[in-house]
Amino acid sequence: MLAEKKLIPYFRRAMKRKDNIQSLLTSGRFVLFLMIPLLMIQESQAQLDLQWVRQYDSYAWDSVNDHIQTSDGGFATTGMSTPENSLVRQMTFIKCNTDGDSLWSKSYRSEVSSVGQVIFETDDGGFLLFGTILTNDTNNFGRGDIFIVRTDEAGDSLYSHQYGTPGRDDVLCAVRARSGNYAIAGTSIPTVNGNEDAFLMMLDENGDSLWAHTYGGRGVDKLNEIIQTSDGGFALVGSTNSRLNGSDSYWVLFVDENGDSLDSFVELYPNGNFGWGETIQQLENGSFIVSGTLFHADFHPNRSLVWTVGLNNRHRRIWQRIDGDREGFHDLAVLSSCLTSDGSVAITGYYRYTPDGPTRFSGYYILKIRPNGEVAYYQLWENEWPMIFTNSIIQTQNGCLSLGGVLQPDNGGSDDLSFLAQTSPDPDWSSVRNKDVPFSPQLSMNVFPNPSNGFFNFDYQLPLQHSAVLNIYNSSGQIVGSLMNMNLPVAGTISWNPAGLPSGTYFAKLKAGDQSSIAPLILVR
Repeated sequence: MLAEKKLIPYFRRAMKRKDNIQSLLTSGRFVLFLMIPLLMIQESQAQLDLQWVRQYDSYAWDSVNDHIQTSDGGFATTGMSTPENSLVRQMTFIKCNTDGDSLWSKSYRSEVSSVGQVIFETDDGGFLLFGTILTNDTNNFGRGDIFIVRTDEAGDSLYSHQYGTPGRDDVLCAVRARSGNYAIAGTSIPTVNGNEDAFLMMLDENGDSLWAHTYGGRGVDKLNEIIQTSDGGFALVGSTNSRLNGSDSYWVLFVDENGDSLDSFVELYPNGNFGWGETIQQLENGSFIVSGTLFHADFHPNRSLVWTVGLNNRHRRIWQRIDGDREGFHDLAVLSSCLTSDGSVAITGYYRYTPDGPTRFSGYYILKIRPNGEVAYYQLWENEWPMIFTNSIIQTQNGCLSLGGVLQPDNGGSDDLSFLAQTSPDPDWSSVRNKDVPFSPQLSMNVFPNPSNGFFNFDYQLPLQHSAVLNIYNSSGQIVGSLMNMNLPVAGTISWNPAGLPSGTYFAKLKAGDQSSIAPLILVR
């Protein structure tokens, strides 16, 4: 049974005044866009093969907006679908085997339209889905609300929550925090005719609200992606047009663990040019790679380009690159990215070829960027579908890259199909595996030196690229150290300094998905 909607009249403000964007943004850095050469990326030679593509079709309007690899090696997706003879779009959950074949699918809330945006596997083998549900009920305080569904391992709903303001609220991204809570972000229009602000909301493992903030100014402000950073705070990326001439600008926001703003990075575009950030990843050295889409008249006024920025651990730009087509026949845009096993970032989104007006063809693409901003490879698989939106990319436990999204017909109508696709293993996968330890589907951790009078080193092995948590406990079960909570390469070494702690026995617990490893630590002063 669906839970009663929980009204949040207005999200708690991170700013004292909503229209005072100075309190949020100018405390960070506004950076004027620097003109750099447009780089025409060339398709790499024989880097990746497309192993399989699976399509999923309901009556109409299908999409995969997010997908994960599950603990059994298969896949779980969320997005939307439409039942036969219905115009109501439903939040949908598809469970697939290791080859992408559908095992079963479930939909939620059939009487009004809803869409799933993010999916997580929970520690008990169930799932948690985040999205948006639309409503025309004027007594329900709004036209769209945050929608949360908790399921068992078979996809059957255990409970659901709705949260909202008097206007419309859309979930665009989420991350599982180190604490086990969930941080979700997106856009909020607190009143029906109000401005569109970005929001960040923290929920406990049961989906109950702990706190919420909004961020923004007089224009449209949105957050498209969130990660938890190595210091326990959060980094978010999106767009804002609350400054300069109203053009959409790249926006990266850094907040602490309570959602209070620490810093921001805004790229300003003069002369009516515009762009927005879509994805952000933190690398092992603490730096960041941010990617998004750019429209710039000096390159081509009607074609989208991929813009990638490197930020150091102090949030200063250290490099940037723009990739696209000088001739103006191709569009490239960013929708998703993931860390790869060698510490690079794989980017995807949509590609289309339009030499003389109507789209001739589209395709799946992957652009892999090294930590220094160099291109590792660019791979394109053209397809007869006029539009392909690749909304999600992950690296699987065997090193392959898995894509999820929507195939769209010419008319942009209701004949959409959702899809999953998988490539051959990333070319850097074998070298990483040979350099480290043989691949194992099990999580493992080795500690050295142990006993120690100073630093402890942890050699870890994850079953797949995963959001991992490493906590240190004292003998009373209290957490005395937390080392990480981010998407990590599948193998590596992390050091911990037990500064200020007395001699004694401690315990390290590494957790990724439903697997965990515990090791005793002997500290001798």
